[in-house]
Amino acid sequence: MGFDHAAAGQRLLESGYSVDGYLSDPLVLLSAIAASTTRLRLLTSVLVAPYYPAVLLANQAATLDALSGGRLILGVAVGWKADDFDAIGVPFRERGARIDDHLAAAKTLWTQRPADFDGPFTTLRDARAVVPFGAMVSRLVRVLRTKSNSIVR
Repeated sequence: MGFDHAAAGQRLLESGYSVDGYLSDPLVLLSAIAASTTRLRLLTSVLVAPYYPAVLLANQAATLDALSGGRLILGVAVGWKADDFDAIGVPFRERGARIDDHLAAAKTLWTQRPADFDGPFTTLRDARAVVPFGAMVSRLVRVLRTKSNSIVR
C-alpha cells in the first residue's frame, strides 16, 4: 500500500482531540501492529514519558523494539493536560524534570550493563536490563541530547 509508518498518540482521559473519542495506549497499539506487519515502522506520536516510571518506560520501549525487529521510533513529550497527571498521581509541575530523569535513566539502562544512575526520581544500582536492545539504542542516544526543560519553560 505504500505506507512508511504507523503512528499512535497518547491520552489518558478524554480531551476532545481524538478521532473516535479515545486514543489507545501507543505501546499496546503498536505492539498489535508490529505483530501484523514486517516492514512498517512504528512511531509513538507521542508517548508522554513522565507518565511512566523510568525502568518501565525503558523496558516496554525496548521490548517493542526487539519484538518488531528494530522498527520502533520513540517520540516522547512532557505532556500538557494537568488532568491526566492528576489521575495518575504525578505532579504536573514536575513533568519537565521527570522526562529528563526518565530518559537519562532509560539511556543508561540501554547502554550500560550493569547500569548505575542517580536522578531526582530514579536510582539504579548494578541494574541489568532484561530485554535485548537493538537498533533503537543508537537512534535514542542521538535524540536524548535534547533537554526538555526548554520545552516546559
